[in-house]
Amino acid sequence: MSSIRTLTLNPTVDITWQLDDLQDGGKSRARTRSVTGGGGGINVARAVVELGGAALAVHTGGGEIGRRLGRLLDEEGLDHTSVDISEETREAVVLVVEQNHGTYHVVPSGPRLSEDEAERCLSALLADLTPGSYVVLSGSLPDGPPVDLYGEAARRATERGARVLLDTSGPALEAALGRGLYLTKPNRREVATLIGRTAETFDDAREANERLLSDGATEVAITTLGDRGALCSTDEGHVELRTPPLPREAVSDAGAGDSLVGATVFRLAQGDAPAEACAWGVAAAAASVLTPGTELFARQQVEELRPRVDMTG
Repeated sequence: MSSIRTLTLNPTVDITWQLDDLQDGGKSRARTRSVTGGGGGINVARAVVELGGAALAVHTGGGEIGRRLGRLLDEEGLDHTSVDISEETREAVVLVVEQNHGTYHVVPSGPRLSEDEAERCLSALLADLTPGSYVVLSGSLPDGPPVDLYGEAARRATERGARVLLDTSGPALEAALGRGLYLTKPNRREVATLIGRTAETFDDAREANERLLSDGATEVAITTLGDRGALCSTDEGHVELRTPPLPREAVSDAGAGDSLVGATVFRLAQGDAPAEACAWGVAAAAASVLTPGTELFARQQVEELRPRVDMTG
């Protein structure tokens, strides 16, 4: 299997509290459900490992929270490289409320990175990168580095023979398009800059993906449509992938996008064609909404849901 690396420039320590009810006033009593390392690329690497693969997560780490992040990932057994930064890594709070089955995320903006720190992150990501590897650039850009940092990372990784997957939003997404990307995964809101509206249907997603492909922005475009599924497009055509029926009620949408990317890159590295790999991604995203808080999926659940993903195209 080809090697997989991920980059997380703005990771978190996710503290998940479970409450019976969230009071408007006074105190709401909570129980700590979990404390885990989080952030786009870290979650993607975690998903790859859960499915039986191997991945290296490159991430920033600053201050005591950054050291705690490293300890948590070590205890989990996740292969990772931490790049020291001067400002403190952020903490995020996730509230899981039993009464209304709600999940609430409180996420600060995070530390500011210097250009030197950003450059050291790219050096760590690209060190000893071999042709045929997969590189996943995932999550928001912190304040500080140039907006085209992901684009520069994609250019350098592609020059080394790697295939680059991008999952970000806003100016960072726009600046990276056309910089050697193999796969881009915007969601239904992020394609508004392409088609002037959010994507609510597979036809909307088709319009967005065709724009990405015709502009040479990426080789594979996957637009996700929430609980509808996703559209996977290449120069060979479009494949609609519909979310399978769930065995029980969804309890959280946290991590669904990271799960989709993680399962997709894992199957690509196994040799699957993009649409088949994306079908595994849709199954993983569906499995992830069955778990509370920021927990990802269980491998067995993904394997059970994959045959129920309807593929049309």
